[in-house]
Amino acid sequence: MRARILDQQVKLYSSPEPNALSLATLAEGTEIEFGKTIKAGGKKWIEVLMSSGQKGYIASGTRVYPFRLATPLQNNVPVYNQATAHSLVRQTLKRNTKIYLIGVTRADDQDWVKVRDLSGVEGYISGQTRLRVIPEKSKALARKNILSGALWCGAGLLITGLGATSSGSGTYIVAWGAILYGGIQLITGIYQYFTATS
Repeated sequence: MRARILDQQVKLYSSPEPNALSLATLAEGTEIEFGKTIKAGGKKWIEVLMSSGQKGYIASGTRVYPFRLATPLQNNVPVYNQATAHSLVRQTLKRNTKIYLIGVTRADDQDWVKVRDLSGVEGYISGQTRLRVIPEKSKALARKNILSGALWCGAGLLITGLGATSSGSGTYIVAWGAILYGGIQLITGIYQYFTATS
C-alpha cells in the first residue's frame, strides 16, 4: 500500500530496532510503499520501500495518509489545478475512472480531495463527489474469499449429493448456482492471495 508521511520527521532505520543505523530522515509528505509489519524488541515496525528503491523500517506509530484506489460514481467530475473552484480544470473524470485518493485539504469553506490518475496527473476534486473505494488486495481478504468460496462450493455439492441419494425417481436438483459462485470466489481468492503484497 502506498502512503504519504504526515509527521514532520520520521527516522528510516536499516533494521527493525531503535539502535539500528538511521538511513535517512523522512520529511512530511514523503511517499512510501508499505510492506509487512514486524514485531521486534517488544515494538512493532513497518517495512517500507522508498521510490528510490531503498528499503528500511519505520516505527508503527508513524502517522501516514494511506492512498486509496477509487472511482467516481458520477460523470463529468472536474479535477482542478488547486483546491478551489476558481482554478483551472486539469481534466474531467468520467464515471468509474480509476484514481488514487492521496490527501484531503480544506479551502473555501469546504473539503477538497487531492487525487492522482493512473498516468500520474494530480489535482483536486470537491469533497462532495460521490466515490466508490476499491478494496486493497490483501492476504487477509484473500483468505476470507477462499473460505467463503469453499463453503459455497461445498454446500452446493452437498445439496446435489443429498438430492441424488434421496431421490428414488432418478431426477434430482443440481445446485449449480452455489457451486459456480463458490468456485469463482475460491479461484479469485487464490489469485488474490498470490498477488497481494501484504
